[in-house]
Amino acid sequence: MLTTILPAGIMHCHSIILKGLLKIFPIQILPQKQKEESGKKKPADEALYNLGLIYAHVDNPAKDYQKSQTYFNVLTEQFPDSDLAEEARIWLGLFETIEKIQQIDIEIEQQKKELTR
Repeated sequence: MLTTILPAGIMHCHSIILKGLLKIFPIQILPQKQKEESGKKKPADEALYNLGLIYAHVDNPAKDYQKSQTYFNVLTEQFPDSDLAEEARIWLGLFETIEKIQQIDIEIEQQKKELTR
């Protein structure tokens, strides 16, 4: 069960978000063969990865980079050997870079204010 691998508090208030996401990402019916193949692997790593992507998606009105990072972190910790773990680490690196750039922007703005005094 997915909720057993997630940190406490993560699985709340998703129904409203998921309803909105169904408009952005419509459900596709899989052929029987794909259904059988998908039943052979554990979907938790894919679920975590997809939740990370959903919260990072630019068109998601409930976009939340911190939640996205949380899902990617759980994926890399719980499933370090998953094919998706490396992609999650790339996303985490991207978020880290974005945070550094934002901090540099703040510092530049502070320096500009000091110079104009």
